[in-house]
Amino acid sequence: MAYTIKLLEGIEIKGIRLRNRISMPAMHVHFSRDGFVNDKYIEYYRKRAEGEVGLIFVGVCNVDPFFEGMGGMLQLCDDKYIDGMKKLTDVVHEYGARIILQITARYLGFKGDASLFPYEHIDGMIKSIETGARRAYKAGFDGVELIGSGGSSLSAFMSKTNPRTDEYGGSFENRMRFAERSVKAAREGISDKILSFRMHGHEFLEGGYELKEAREIAVLLEKWGVDIINITGGGHTTKVPQITHFVPPAGYAFLARNIKDVVNIPVIASNRFQDPILADIYIIKGWADMVNFARALHADPYLPRKLREGNYEDIVPCIACSQGCFDRIVEMNPILCLVNPFSGREDEIKMEKAKEPKKVVVIGGGPAGLECARIASLRGHKVILYEKEKFIGGNFLLASRIPEKEEFLKFIQWEKRQLEKNGVEIKIDTEATVEKIKMEKPDVVVVATGTKPSIPPIKGIDRKNVFLATDVLKGKVSVGENVVIIGGGATGCEVAHYIAKIDSLAPEVIHFLEHHGYLKRDEILPFWKKREITILEMLPKIGEGIGRSTRWNILMELRRLGVKVVTDAKVKEIKENEVIYEVNGEEKSVKADTVLLATGVKPNSEIYEVMKDNFKEVYLIGDAKKPGDALKAVHDGAEVALRI
Repeated sequence: MAYTIKLLEGIEIKGIRLRNRISMPAMHVHFSRDGFVNDKYIEYYRKRAEGEVGLIFVGVCNVDPFFEGMGGMLQLCDDKYIDGMKKLTDVVHEYGARIILQITARYLGFKGDASLFPYEHIDGMIKSIETGARRAYKAGFDGVELIGSGGSSLSAFMSKTNPRTDEYGGSFENRMRFAERSVKAAREGISDKILSFRMHGHEFLEGGYELKEAREIAVLLEKWGVDIINITGGGHTTKVPQITHFVPPAGYAFLARNIKDVVNIPVIASNRFQDPILADIYIIKGWADMVNFARALHADPYLPRKLREGNYEDIVPCIACSQGCFDRIVEMNPILCLVNPFSGREDEIKMEKAKEPKKVVVIGGGPAGLECARIASLRGHKVILYEKEKFIGGNFLLASRIPEKEEFLKFIQWEKRQLEKNGVEIKIDTEATVEKIKMEKPDVVVVATGTKPSIPPIKGIDRKNVFLATDVLKGKVSVGENVVIIGGGATGCEVAHYIAKIDSLAPEVIHFLEHHGYLKRDEILPFWKKREITILEMLPKIGEGIGRSTRWNILMELRRLGVKVVTDAKVKEIKENEVIYEVNGEEKSVKADTVLLATGVKPNSEIYEVMKDNFKEVYLIGDAKKPGDALKAVHDGAEVALRI
């Protein structure tokens, strides 16, 4: 009997047929500075529609003529925006997908609460929702979605943290009044098209609404005429991680289940769905009717088609790194993607076969080298990859050993599969020399040799108890009871996190043992080995180099695990059992049987100069050219491969 993928089954909503149950929720993409749909928007969503997604939500879009919106937001507060929107809906419909516009009257992001909306403006906001929905109808959208989550006006009014004392605050009925009038206004404007409502399944805020009230809200929304309830996690100001790699896959699926139990309209589950097979399980279990794939479809627009065709292993894996999407959104920049250098650049770069196939040798199997080799091979070049270690992946492979970053390994595994499928010859455990490369007779040599440590001139740094922080991840170092990490950048913080958890039982193991009843928690906890870990950082704060959307998660974890942090610390000397440092002119010391250096890196590019002297066409890419993050490395490798 054939395996049935429920996720690929169609579903009908308000008489509109969706080809599958895969949806792409509205994402801030920051492709427009003037609020108009442009070619970047059209080409981006063309790819997702072509990739066979069932339903696309676009937005958030401002419909209030008296509010400029946040940077990068689409606008539909005037008829002049309709033509661009119509071009977008036409393209999406051409490829068989359905498209809904997410709208808002006022969006305040992290700053707003309901008291910031003057009473005399509220009727106008509601009217703008009706007018905006009417314009969306004219632009050819299959419906609109009201955003009652995040920093939206609806979210602020609905929240139990709403401080208003007029008819729009206080009691549950009052807090829902703005939502009721907005829903009815949107229905008036959208007529018989789909009306969706995006809401929190739990605010995860002190004093915010929880599971019980979320159910009550959903029941009212259905009563008022909403056709889809689109569930997300907590609010913008929650201290509970919502979308980063600290959230378990499908970690908030239960929020959709909580709502589905009390309504009869379709419910969409969200947050950390990267794997379509995992999502399918939740559809089969009846926890949701559809599943949102935001970053997963950003990483691979052809995810639905590959799934339908049985090419599951070829789906580009989203690894929840946030480097190209949410980190850039916070900075108000157009989104990119670490694992897919074409995503967000569909209107700029294309993959074309090389006019003259060449023999290409890539030296270095980190992210830059792997992506360069992959794209060069896809373009028809004969590619040979040299990697001096026994495994490809470089520092990205080490990153996959960090707690909650295990998914990073999926990208390396995916790259390896693609290289093998494309006929790339991979020579591991082989150091590249001029003599070896000359024997290959290449037309092109690409140097992607990454970085090497930058060692500061600290007295005692050559002691036997001093190691590189990355050596811990490589398994070369057995750390002691008192660990001092010199350097509190990304590497220092993540290695501290790794060490703090290295000897603890995983939560699922503890649950498993307790479930079977032979071991009690007080018997299990001694297996958690407690260490004293101290980070010494010369800057005023730690975490430099960690993306803004994930930095707070890591710092919160370090605090939870008891890692001590000393900033503005200048290390003076490393002794046998202690480290001497200075803060504000005062000399201090900390116990240390193991000292780890996370003091930065510099380009490992010496071989590039040698290769330039021996070969005609030589490129230097990734960290070997300029140390940065993995996103820059992957994109650099791709861009060079497209030039060869």
